[in-house]
Amino acid sequence: MASPSPRRLRPLPDLHALVVTCALALALAAGWAQSAPTTVPSQLVDSFRLDARGRAAASLAADGRRDDARLQLERASQGPVAALAGSPATEPLRSAFERLRNAIDDGDVRAARTAADRLSSAVNGLAGRGRDDVGAFRSALVALVREAGREGLEAADQPAGTATATEPGAYASALAAVAVDQAQRSSLGGTVRDALLTLGSALGAEAVSAATVRSATDNALAALGAPPGAADTARLLQTIEVDLDRAVARYRAGDTAGTGEALIDAYLENFEDLEPPLAAAAPDLERRLEHTLRDQLRALVAQGVPTDRFAAAVQSARADLERARKVLE
Repeated sequence: MASPSPRRLRPLPDLHALVVTCALALALAAGWAQSAPTTVPSQLVDSFRLDARGRAAASLAADGRRDDARLQLERASQGPVAALAGSPATEPLRSAFERLRNAIDDGDVRAARTAADRLSSAVNGLAGRGRDDVGAFRSALVALVREAGREGLEAADQPAGTATATEPGAYASALAAVAVDQAQRSSLGGTVRDALLTLGSALGAEAVSAATVRSATDNALAALGAPPGAADTARLLQTIEVDLDRAVARYRAGDTAGTGEALIDAYLENFEDLEPPLAAAAPDLERRLEHTLRDQLRALVAQGVPTDRFAAAVQSARADLERARKVLE
C-alpha cells in the first residue's frame, strides 16, 4: 500500500507586502478624513447670517428698494463673507452671494431671487453636516435668535418705514426665517419650532412693539434651553475677557477654527447681552465694540495677519471693554 503523499502547506503571505498594503489603506483613510468637509460652529453661525442677509436683500430688491438691498449686501461683505473667506467648504456660499450681488446691481429681480435660493441651498448643504452635532447646532440657533431679537429691538425703537428701521428690521425677519427653516430640517422638537415660528411672525409684522419682540425672543431662547436675557454685567465682561484670552492663545497655536469659536462666544454669547444697556449709556462705545468683536477681529483671523497684530487688536478691544465696565457700573 502506497504511503499517502505529504500534505502541501500554503505558503505564508509575504510579510513585507502585507505591511505595505496596510500602510496604504491607513494612508487612504487618513487622506479621506482630511479631505472630508467639516463644519465648525463659527462657520455655521456665519453661514446662517449670510443666508439671512441674502434673503433680506432679495426681498428688498423685489419691493423696488435696491439701495436698501445693497446695504444688506454691504453688511454681509463686512461680516460673514469676510469671516468665511479662505475655507473651501464655504466656496459655494460665496459664489452664490456674488451672483446675488451682480443680479441686484443689474436690477434683475428674478435672478436675485434665484441667487438667494441657491445661497440658501448651499447653506443647507453646509448645515447638514453641522446638524450631526446637536449641541453645536442648538448653540448656533441660540446665536441666531439673540441676533434676531437685538436687530428687532433696534427696528422697533425707530419710526416705522424709515431707513434706520428697514435695515435691522429686514435682517431680523430674515434671521428668524433662517432659524425656522433650519429647525424644521433638524431633529429638534416641535416646541422649538413653534417658538421660532412665533418669533418670526413677530419680527415680520408691519409694526411691532419692543415688548412683543423681547417676549418672543425670550420664549424662543427658553425653548432652546438658553437663558432669556441679560445677566450680571460683571460676569459677562469677565467671560468676554476669558474668551479673548482663548482667542489669542488659539491664534498663536495656529488654530484658526478655535480662534473663530472663541470670538463667536465673546460676541454672540456674551457681548450681545450687554448691548442694550451699553447702547443706552454710551452708544458710540457700544457701536465700536460691536464692530470690533463682531467683524474686525474675525476679519483679521480670516486674513491671517501676524499674531502680534491680532493680539494688539484684541488689546484695543480690552481697553474699550474696560471703558464699558466703568460706564455700566
